[in-house]
Amino acid sequence: MIAHYQPWLSALNMQIRKRHDTTPVYSVVSKGDTARVPKKILKCKAVSRELNFSSAEQMEKFRLEQKVYFKGQCLEEWFFEFGFVIPNSTNTWQSLIEAAPESQMMPASVLTGNVIIETKFFDDDLLVSTSRVRLFYV
Repeated sequence: MIAHYQPWLSALNMQIRKRHDTTPVYSVVSKGDTARVPKKILKCKAVSRELNFSSAEQMEKFRLEQKVYFKGQCLEEWFFEFGFVIPNSTNTWQSLIEAAPESQMMPASVLTGNVIIETKFFDDDLLVSTSRVRLFYV
């Protein structure tokens, strides 16, 4: 069972990739089922997503499915396999997401309050937890 789940997003400037600069530009402030995200994330070339979770139970095949909804329509779907989870542990999982071309990006004014990220946590095929977070761009 997932006892604690905390997502973080850090903006990375892919234009300075040569320096391997991964200094976070900001963090998402999450409160319950909403998150306040700085608008400038939409200008980033890539976003580093970090999921932190704690589990009281051992899991053999931990995985998650994440869907991004805009006004109820699924726009993106992601599948991640983490594998073995040690009981009574806290874990961090990081992935890099490259942005779509600027011409395909929607403005923050259209997105704010209309985007929901749904994350389902599984141990193999057993659903152990679900998180739904509505994004507000500030």
